Amino acid sequence: MPSYDFALKKKSTYTIGAKLFLYVLSGALFGLGGMSYFFYRTLENRARDEIRGSLNTQVRAIEAQLSEAERGLRMSSAAVETKVDSGVRDINTYKQLAFNFFQNRPSIAMGYGLSQEPFQFLADRKLFLPYYFVDQKTPEQIGEALSAPNLGIRYVDVASLEDYTQQDYVRLPVTLKKAVLTEPFPWHGITMSTFVVPIINDRNQVIGTTAFDISVTALSTKVQTSVIKDNGYFVILSEKGKLLAYPPNPQKATNLKSYTDIPKLKTLWQQIQHSQAGLILRDGDYWVYQRIKGANWLMLAVVPQSVVLLPVLFITVGGAVGAGIVLAFVVALFVRQLNRRLHPILEECKKLAQADSERLQRLNQSTEAIENQHYKDSSFQTGDEISILEQSFRQMTAQLQLSFEE
Repeated sequence: MPSYDFALKKKSTYTIGAKLFLYVLSGALFGLGGMSYFFYRTLENRARDEIRGSLNTQVRAIEAQLSEAERGLRMSSAAVETKVDSGVRDINTYKQLAFNFFQNRPSIAMGYGLSQEPFQFLADRKLFLPYYFVDQKTPEQIGEALSAPNLGIRYVDVASLEDYTQQDYVRLPVTLKKAVLTEPFPWHGITMSTFVVPIINDRNQVIGTTAFDISVTALSTKVQTSVIKDNGYFVILSEKGKLLAYPPNPQKATNLKSYTDIPKLKTLWQQIQHSQAGLILRDGDYWVYQRIKGANWLMLAVVPQSVVLLPVLFITVGGAVGAGIVLAFVVALFVRQLNRRLHPILEECKKLAQADSERLQRLNQSTEAIENQHYKDSSFQTGDEISILEQSFRQMTAQLQLSFEE
């Protein structure tokens, strides 16, 4: 007859404990895997939001400084309009007005000037543009240096140098009748951009302009910081794609190099040049960009993907593995306790099988018939503990029937 002892001694994955361990642990790990994926996505999105937030902070800071400059220009525009409407035609009055606004300029402004359209301020002069600016202490500067107590300041009437009505910094705001920030240009070792506001009278006629020369270099210096976790950098591009800030190689920004000189930017430019904001993952880097209002410049935050993913993966995978180990330990303890409880019962089943075998031998009964009738189930030898218990009860039933037949 088949040996019950063989079934009891066999160690395999067919035991109820092993099945329970595999079923519970595999199901739990599947659930942990799903939770880990969603947790990973949540952390990744949070990191992306952190990059966007850092970029937005820098953009808002630049916009605030440009807004301050625009407010100053509109105040000066109103003051000039009032003088003109009052019939003031004295050249020194307008020179003093320009000087006063220069002294009260915002921190990013390097110079201030106001221009008249032909004969609008002064009846005896077609053009007039008094311009005060910070002395850069470089050779061949235009204008004349002021004496004490105004050392470090220079003055020039730009009308004596050129017909400014043909220059974009006057022609565009006069034509468009709105504020204009010109394309940045090099100026005595720094990068400048002219912020111009037209002076419009009550008859909607442009009678002149008022302007600050903004130090783009000063603005760029303020973004020389990391994006997140001491990693990443900020890039500023002009409307036409000139580099205004580029920390990996500041000299390129100083020389106003184009985006075409940066291979990664060259591939991105066509996609982002007309967009207001967005995020692109390319070549292992996150490129988050946002338009600077009032300047139409584009500011980008560049962060290596590894800076975002490695901490997220560490937290996610570490948490999942830790939870899996704890769960496996708990399930293993439960299975061990279950096996301890089942072991005495299985031992009794073995003893019962041995007793039945001896009884049949004493009665000279053939075990072949019992075996064929009741124990053909293959799970008897290869099944788990529950299968063995089932076979034991079947054997007991069969023996009872034989006892009644006797």
